Amino acid sequence: MAKSWILIRCALFIIASVHVVDVSGICFISTTNSIRRQVIDVQSTTTTTQVGCTIICLNNANCQACIFNATTNRCVLLGGPDPAASDQCPAPYTSLVRTTSNCPVLTAFNVDLGYAPGPCSTSADVGASPVVLAKPVCGSFPSGNRKIVFDAILHDGTHMILESHTNSFIQWDTDLGSWYFSLNGLIYYFKCGTCVKPPVTQSDPCVCAPFAVEPPLAGFNTPTAPAIDSAPACPGMVQQHYNRVRGTGGAVQDVLDSRGRSVYCAMGEWMLLIDTSTYYNQYTVLAATCVTADAG
Repeated sequence: MAKSWILIRCALFIIASVHVVDVSGICFISTTNSIRRQVIDVQSTTTTTQVGCTIICLNNANCQACIFNATTNRCVLLGGPDPAASDQCPAPYTSLVRTTSNCPVLTAFNVDLGYAPGPCSTSADVGASPVVLAKPVCGSFPSGNRKIVFDAILHDGTHMILESHTNSFIQWDTDLGSWYFSLNGLIYYFKCGTCVKPPVTQSDPCVCAPFAVEPPLAGFNTPTAPAIDSAPACPGMVQQHYNRVRGTGGAVQDVLDSRGRSVYCAMGEWMLLIDTSTYYNQYTVLAATCVTADAG
């Protein structure tokens, strides 16, 4: 008898202003001087906090300082001292200078301080606050009651849905003064956030886009759409094959047993949920296609 499989491709939406790989020991010191610096960029996107501006600077290898304009919520990225400048600035200016020395220790506040539900949920959907360094980020729940995600408000004021993965946790960065979500070495900085049970019924713009039925991989046939909110996602099929991106840094192809696995819409983001009596995990996914292995 031919074996059956399910193909799941996972979402890749690492946002440059959010994700930082390694910033340990880096901080920004407010400095006033008259040294001319090269203007690298004036960000066209807004950020609502000074910390958000420094995180944008961290993601630019040439950025050595930045200026946050709280009136326009714009971030100006600066390089090193301008070698072409023959004189100093006519008046002193204050910038946030990137450094690894004399970093102050910034005190944490409650991770959900200032949190407000976005367009895809209400206060009734909000669960318990996450515990710092606990894995998964939203804790453990009884089997059958595990559709829960971490709703982070980014420093630009937008919401980002992050999975409650078994390796996910939140921590405070004492150098930058920001909370961050960590998953398998990837870091996503955010302003505040909490755990939310996604509403079952959603309206635009929170409805997940329908899965596109992808062409089958070599050795497979008869691609069909998966069942939604039902385990297994491909009834009668015993394994699944998917590309996992978030938390790995790149696409990784795995073959996994599909028992206890389902896909559901989490406030505009598809989630692959693994929910059995002994194990729990979930991943963001972009596509899901049921396929059957070729005979032989």
